[in-house]
Amino acid sequence: MRIINAILGGERDAEKLADLCDVRVKASREEIIKSLEGFWSKEHLFELSQCYQMLALCAAHVYQFHNKMIKECELEIEKILQEIIKSQNGGVLPEVKKKLNSKNRYTCASQSASKNDISIDVVNYLFVLTQVDTAYLVPKGHKYAVQVLPAWTVLPASAGRLH
Repeated sequence: MRIINAILGGERDAEKLADLCDVRVKASREEIIKSLEGFWSKEHLFELSQCYQMLALCAAHVYQFHNKMIKECELEIEKILQEIIKSQNGGVLPEVKKKLNSKNRYTCASQSASKNDISIDVVNYLFVLTQVDTAYLVPKGHKYAVQVLPAWTVLPASAGRLH
């Protein structure tokens, strides 16, 4: 992407473009330089620009869509956890303490804030369910605590098992 940005920004020197190459590219520097030499026609640069803009737009939409799907999944997990807790407490949902970090995400004491933190307080829901502080059992935090849910939780018989 850095090479494409540079080309669209007017850079044509193959050696300078090769300097922007990702380290994961397996071709030799000489091969890369050779492949970046050529005639830069206006119509091909225009087409590259159009394709690049479309790719960027698609990537942004896919990113937003995935974030929306993740949020919906997290809310469904929270809803199921609340159902389980209510079923074990006579239909009452006790207060679940909240531990928000500066980005309104839940974290454990042993975990620093991460862009991938789950948006529901799984560890504290597990505490309400099990009366065990799973923050110590699941030191990597809430996103990993979701993986231990099936070991401790069962939905009411009509709802089946939580998987």
